[in-house]
Amino acid sequence: MFFSAEAIAKSVWLFISSIGISLAIPPPQPKPPKEFRDKFNSALPASDSKSCSAASSPWFDYKAASATFTLSYFPYIFASWVALMNTLDIIHALDLFPQFMPVGHTISARTLNAQLITGLTLTSVGTAIRFTAFYTLGKLFTFQLAILPEHKLITNGIYAYCRHPSYTATPLIFWGVTLMATAPGSVLYDYLGASSMMKLMSVLGLAATRGSYVLVARAELEDQVLRREFGKDWEEWVRKVPYKFVPYVF
Repeated sequence: MFFSAEAIAKSVWLFISSIGISLAIPPPQPKPPKEFRDKFNSALPASDSKSCSAASSPWFDYKAASATFTLSYFPYIFASWVALMNTLDIIHALDLFPQFMPVGHTISARTLNAQLITGLTLTSVGTAIRFTAFYTLGKLFTFQLAILPEHKLITNGIYAYCRHPSYTATPLIFWGVTLMATAPGSVLYDYLGASSMMKLMSVLGLAATRGSYVLVARAELEDQVLRREFGKDWEEWVRKVPYKFVPYVF
């Protein structure tokens, strides 16, 4: 069986993307004990403390999440879904099981198009930023907002350029995955067609927009608590690094 260089390149990039997302999306540290999460809440004004749980997840607020599934499993579900779709797209690109794949789309399945390249690039950049944030913060990087023992203000590495880089990375990954899943040549696209992909992209886009709003709210809460905990050190950091999400932009 002959595999074109482009089909191999596409498959390798999809495989690397799956590995990156499976490592970058789930929490790198276990859930902090309740006493440390309560300490974070106690550092907030009363009105913000009540809404803290709504912003403590980088995906959705807790009230909305509780109506659908246990929030703590969402990162694993998302990473597994991406791995499954990328695996199917690799099989499709290499034409390994043609009897199970859509008919008549082998050319688009084997090629890298602009939408797919954009999606893969966004996920690559997003996962790289997440890994850098994981490494820089170490055990301080938790999904649930908490003040940990011997908590310190991290201002080096990527945090010397923007204060909440991981919250920039997460939407990049979501938008990248959306573009990848709906790109011409993907299994979803070839099975369901362009019209269905536009609808799916709209739904995923709304979810990504909602998630971005929650991230902005979460970042604001973090800043309030860090300011109370570290005082002048935090103010000096903000003076040197005024950008929350994108260096020299926002």
